[in-house]
Amino acid sequence: MKGWGCRVTIRSTLRAIVVLLLLFSVTSTVVVFYQLEKMQQDGAVINTAGVVRGATQRLIKLEMAKQPNDELIQKLDGIIEGLIQGDESLGLPKASDEVFIQEMNKVKSEWQSLKGTIESAQRSGDMTALVQESESYFATTNAAVAAAEGFSAAKVKALKVIQSVLMVFNLILLIAIWFMSSNRISQPIQKLIGIVEHLNVSENIPEHFMNRKDEVGGLSRAFQGVIHNIRDLVAGLALSSEKLADSAAFLGNISQESSTAAMEIAKTIEGIALGASDQANEIQNGVAQMDVLGHLVAEDQKKVEDLRQATDRVEQLKDEGTMILADLIKITDQNGKSAQEVQETILETNESAKNIVEASLKIKEIAAQTNLLALNAAIEAARAGEQGRGFAVVAEEIRKLAEESNRFTTEIENITKVLTLKTREAVVKMGEMDSVVKIQSESVSATETKFAGIAEAIDRIQGYTEIISNSTDGIADKNQSIMNMIQSLSAISEESAASTQEVSASVQEQTAAMDQIAGASQELAALAEELESSMQQFTQR
Repeated sequence: MKGWGCRVTIRSTLRAIVVLLLLFSVTSTVVVFYQLEKMQQDGAVINTAGVVRGATQRLIKLEMAKQPNDELIQKLDGIIEGLIQGDESLGLPKASDEVFIQEMNKVKSEWQSLKGTIESAQRSGDMTALVQESESYFATTNAAVAAAEGFSAAKVKALKVIQSVLMVFNLILLIAIWFMSSNRISQPIQKLIGIVEHLNVSENIPEHFMNRKDEVGGLSRAFQGVIHNIRDLVAGLALSSEKLADSAAFLGNISQESSTAAMEIAKTIEGIALGASDQANEIQNGVAQMDVLGHLVAEDQKKVEDLRQATDRVEQLKDEGTMILADLIKITDQNGKSAQEVQETILETNESAKNIVEASLKIKEIAAQTNLLALNAAIEAARAGEQGRGFAVVAEEIRKLAEESNRFTTEIENITKVLTLKTREAVVKMGEMDSVVKIQSESVSATETKFAGIAEAIDRIQGYTEIISNSTDGIADKNQSIMNMIQSLSAISEESAASTQEVSASVQEQTAAMDQIAGASQELAALAEELESSMQQFTQR
């Protein structure tokens, strides 16, 4: 392409605009900051002038209170001199405003006079002249403060004027930039866009755009190059479209044959998929039944375990009952022996009671004889008179003892009769108890025989329970193995059915794709014909 080494004016124009805006912005910023710094210094001047006024009034008050302050006087000397000549330590610039300089010179002159008045007042003690002169000095400092405020206000007005001027220049510059960019950049590009939008590929870009020395000209030449490339490409496409039409027709025939074969394969695979699905369903039903069987086997195992625990409990109770029965046999034997011993003791007691009765009868006979002898002795004592009175007393006592013996003998006889009666009843009861003990012993023996039979039956039940438990465990293991095998078979069947369905779906998709390819081939052939006819309009350069 020619003309690419031309001078690019749009880029230069944009650079110039940017540089101009940058310079204008920097200048405006520098001016504003400079004025702001001056205004800040003016503020320090106004504040310091006010300090002179206030400090002087404070000094006068101290002098009137007889409290001189030479340090404050020296400080005021430095401040007044700094307001006129400038002082970096106080941040004060050198005075440049003529009005302010005149007012500060007045302040300086009156300050020197006021210091002399202060010294005179200190020596004489009369403060009248000091007060009058301080009032005049106060008015002078007010005038100096007003002068400082005046030139500060003037600088503020000047800053406003400068800002207004800069704003006007800024607006003028922006308007100039807008017109320049519109004439040099926007309008040519928009015109080129309009030409390109309505340009036929067989036509060329106008010469006046091609001959421009800026980016628009470069863009026009680039578009012209693209048009030449498109024309070359279209020529190649015209040749390829003929081959494409032939290939599309051949592809359509092959696609039709492949679609027919795929449909037959899809029907066969669909039948296989249905069979695999039915097989998977049957296996799934078998899994469900085996699951139910597994639950039943688990319940049987639980019941067998409960039966085993119950059998163990019965075995424990049987052992405890056998022990209790053995103790009962021992106790029954001991009861029999004790009853026999009690019966023998009662019989011996009965014999002893008989002996007591016989002894009581003998004592009763002896008491009767003793009573008779006492009576005879009393008679003989009565016959003897006074000599036999003592004997009569003894005979009376013997008679009383005989009567007491007779009465006790009667009581012993009664008690012995009752004891004999109770002993006979006890003998009868012991006979009955002996019969009961014998019956109890026979019952205990029969119970022992029954317990032996129960123990033997429990041992057999335990053996059967162990056999049932082992069989149930074996059934559970076999059931789990069968369940695992059926689940594996079910998974394989489901995978086979799913794979078959996927293959069937893939074949169906392939069939649909072949149909689409056949349709697309027909459309492609038609498009190739249309393309071939459309290429004829690009034969011109």
